[in-house]
Amino acid sequence: MQNDEELKATLDISENDGVIFVNFLKQVVDPDENVRRSQFAVDGVFEILDTDPEKKFKILVDMSLMGESHIPMQAHKIYLSALKKEQVRKVAIVGDFKAQLKVLSFITPFIVGEGKKVVWFPNKAEAMLWFEKVEL
Repeated sequence: MQNDEELKATLDISENDGVIFVNFLKQVVDPDENVRRSQFAVDGVFEILDTDPEKKFKILVDMSLMGESHIPMQAHKIYLSALKKEQVRKVAIVGDFKAQLKVLSFITPFIVGEGKKVVWFPNKAEAMLWFEKVEL
């Protein structure tokens, strides 16, 4: 079982010019660790959102280093709590579509149902181009 610091080291969360970058740096297989990591990720996103409650943000989630994912339902719900925030306008997910299909099929309907636009991309460059071209 990984400790909190080890799990936090599997994430990198930053913000630049209205884009919150959530980078998953490695695969976490254990379901309990996945839930704990999801809370660390969401806490990091909320910390950025709270810096300016009126500002709208885009989120780029890079899952390309995660491999095939088996994220438990509790972790899905935690991630959705961040993506459903009013400040979040668009979500780009970067990664291997086939390996992450379970994640995409679960998350997308909820985000779109909240009036958000979510699109899957094979790389960060295409995701950033979409952020520039598509407005909500």
